[in-house]
Amino acid sequence: MLLSSETPDNVVSFGNYRLLLRQRLLLRAGVAVEVGDRAFDVLLALLESAGRTVSKSELILKAWAGSEVGENALQAQIAALRRAFGPDRGLIVTVSGRGYQFAGELRLGSLARGPLPRRATLPEPTLEMVGRERELEQLAGLFGTQRLVTIVGFGGVGKSLLGCELARLLKPEFAGGLQWLDLAAIRSPQAARAAVAETTGETDRSGLRAAPAFLPAVGAPARLLFLDGCERWIGLAAELTDATLRLNPAARVLATSREPLRVEGEST
Repeated sequence: MLLSSETPDNVVSFGNYRLLLRQRLLLRAGVAVEVGDRAFDVLLALLESAGRTVSKSELILKAWAGSEVGENALQAQIAALRRAFGPDRGLIVTVSGRGYQFAGELRLGSLARGPLPRRATLPEPTLEMVGRERELEQLAGLFGTQRLVTIVGFGGVGKSLLGCELARLLKPEFAGGLQWLDLAAIRSPQAARAAVAETTGETDRSGLRAAPAFLPAVGAPARLLFLDGCERWIGLAAELTDATLRLNPAARVLATSREPLRVEGEST
């Protein structure tokens, strides 16, 4: 797959590589490099601290969002990254007894987190979708009878790309507009909760069903909620989806995930 276009303020470059932050995609000379979701998180943590040694405990905290995992899990992801870099595996340096360090020079952009990744406008396509037109048509057809469609698949198979194309195709059918929440870009449980609260308009601590702004009054035009990269925060994604579908009969939800949301009425 070749690079066709990009969003400059979400691109970090080093050597012959470009990292597209919003799409969670690593490119070498414009060609996608296969990197698993967890390895990608480890790479982000290293890039955020480029030029200094990052301890193993700090990498685990950032990449596993506080989950308890052993150093073997981290070593496996470091090995996966080095395999992905191939002849450039030296970009990741082991500092004996201390941790790891990214040795490349970053340019063209920054890793600043900025606002939560919630937008009404979908990201510009960075890759051309080839050979999936029939799949796109079939998924679009599901929305004629289904209120929740989840695109499920392994990391790196193009779920987000397909989901974005599907959302663009469906958008004209939803007079109430499109809401996009990029869950894959959220790095902590606190940020995930904040993003969900912002999406639903929650103003108190009583739960998602308190005052969800996404849920319009009866008779309001239908809206599409697109939850991208649900696997990292699967519980929150399921909770938000359930609240949306139950409280807003006109709403539809499109999701991408490495596992089903397991919400009633889900079509995968």
